[in-house]
Amino acid sequence: MLDQESKISADASKEIANHVADLTKRMLFNNEYELEKPPYSEADKIIFGQKIANILVAGAEIRIIIRIHYTDAMGDEFLKKYSAAKEISYKKIDDYFMECCNMVAGRLKQSFAENDFNVGISIPVRTKGFDDLFFAVTSNEDVTFEWHWDLFSSVGTSIHFSIFIELLTDENVKKMVFKNDSNDEVEFF
Repeated sequence: MLDQESKISADASKEIANHVADLTKRMLFNNEYELEKPPYSEADKIIFGQKIANILVAGAEIRIIIRIHYTDAMGDEFLKKYSAAKEISYKKIDDYFMECCNMVAGRLKQSFAENDFNVGISIPVRTKGFDDLFFAVTSNEDVTFEWHWDLFSSVGTSIHFSIFIELLTDENVKKMVFKNDSNDEVEFF
């Protein structure tokens, strides 16, 4: 059973996870994918994708790792649909998903700035899905939280996301309020 302070931290992390899930829905894949259920914390420890695009959003009070789990086949499908590319290489697929991470992290950084938080974002990196078995974040129920969600298309394609949130000094994090900017327009070049 969580004490009151841990419950408040868990609620704050869930609010952040909901905000990031909403950003992924609104900003990525032409807003054509739906979030069927909110982020959940209990997930089977399985490999969700052949590859994972990762990005770190961090500051003095918080560290967040945003991850998109994908396959080359999924990337091929997205790039053919959303770009004019005739030939699609594995590098272009990796770059596409890493840029997706970069866009979401940039908007999350802006959301934190609106709440008077100063955070930075890392360069996105790609790892193999298999690496997840060896480099999983160890959870400390008081300060570290893991969330998962899926976006689904109308034709049944899904893409899995995960986020790790570490609340370092979470007093101010608990007071954050995220605006729902439905006017986010994103364009890949």
